[in-house]
Amino acid sequence: MVAVTDTSPDAATAPTAVDGASATPARNIGVVPTASLLTGAAISTVWFWIPLTILIIGISSIPSGIGFALSVVVFVYLMRGVEHVERVRSEAVFGLGIGVPPRRLSPYAGIQRWLHQLWLDISSARFWKATAHHYLRMAYDMLAAGIALALLSGACWAAYCIFRLTWKQPAKNMLARGSAISAAICVFLHALLEPTVVPSLGALAATAVAGMIPLALGNFVWDEGFRRGDGHLLAVMAYATPLCSALLLASLGAALLTWNLLAGAVVIVLAGVLSRTDP
Repeated sequence: MVAVTDTSPDAATAPTAVDGASATPARNIGVVPTASLLTGAAISTVWFWIPLTILIIGISSIPSGIGFALSVVVFVYLMRGVEHVERVRSEAVFGLGIGVPPRRLSPYAGIQRWLHQLWLDISSARFWKATAHHYLRMAYDMLAAGIALALLSGACWAAYCIFRLTWKQPAKNMLARGSAISAAICVFLHALLEPTVVPSLGALAATAVAGMIPLALGNFVWDEGFRRGDGHLLAVMAYATPLCSALLLASLGAALLTWNLLAGAVVIVLAGVLSRTDP
């Protein structure tokens, strides 16, 4: 095969060192990168499986030949576009200045150039490194966004508990308004992200009962308990909810008692004892 020496003009070199030190740019952290991360995490939940599906279809279509060739072409062009988008995102949003290895270009012309370029791309380490980087980036976005949202949820819950421990007045319409705002947000996200399915009358009634009794009524009773009862004990008892659920499932034969469950029970009991101990 003819040696290929031409490279793509969009290849970039890594930042050069200054005074013997590595010129690593500072990470841009702010509203725009955070919004980019959350958007990437939301898109990744769906996009994560599309290239993998095309790759699996291509491998399973090897005996037919045509299906395999079409899958390879679609996969290569898909990853080319993704690499370009990832590079633009890294530069524009995060300002990382990541060096891009040169892409080998075919010296031929016409259909021979197209076929040869496909082979150069799919057989190069640059192509598979870019693919792996893309999937690592998606996994990072989903993981970081999930952890951030979980921490935000915990912080909101802790702030609410502290607020109710210090402010003993009746909540009145505050909880109702908060529940209405949460319901409106859920309806908006459902219309934006999920297909609408009209439930049956029985399913609608079960949903209403589950929403009114365990959730709505539970929140109002919880608020009254924090306002009038022992808030420290109630805060610890919240962690016993999944434990009680697991024990109930185990008693019904739907789950197994494991050492992890036992360790969790010990931690919850110790936390309850410590919460009742005067400093």
